[in-house]
Amino acid sequence: MPTTNRLTPKDLLRQRLIGEIAVSPDGQQVVYAERTVVDGADRTGLWIVPYRGGRGRRLTGGAWTDGRPRFSPDGATLAFTSDRENETAQVWLLPMEGGDARRLTEFKRGRRFASHEEMMEAEGFYELEKSIMHLMRDEMRQDSEESLAAN
Repeated sequence: MPTTNRLTPKDLLRQRLIGEIAVSPDGQQVVYAERTVVDGADRTGLWIVPYRGGRGRRLTGGAWTDGRPRFSPDGATLAFTSDRENETAQVWLLPMEGGDARRLTEFKRGRRFASHEEMMEAEGFYELEKSIMHLMRDEMRQDSEESLAAN
């Protein structure tokens, strides 16, 4: 008699689900959100992996949810949402050369989406994404000007 594999509650706690992805502008890297269960709570962190395959490396992780990764046009910075400081997801910037992420926004209220499709259809999502890219571009320009002035 063949043995059947049954899904158990313990199996569900070991699942790792891949969510949103972002491909770097040069096409060499992929950042993805990975959801796991830690101590009975959902946690989502960001990972990076070479596009052509290889070992993934954790970019973020902790007792919070990070998601919606987006690369800056030059690939030097990764923007993402995180609720790491409070219940409301904020936009954070992570330098891809290394260093700590820092918060970019101070939204008073956040909005959770049931699905990727709902998020994409939400009024204002594309405008927010364009605004984030403009803020990142302006910040990179300011950093470049400060660097030139220091030399």
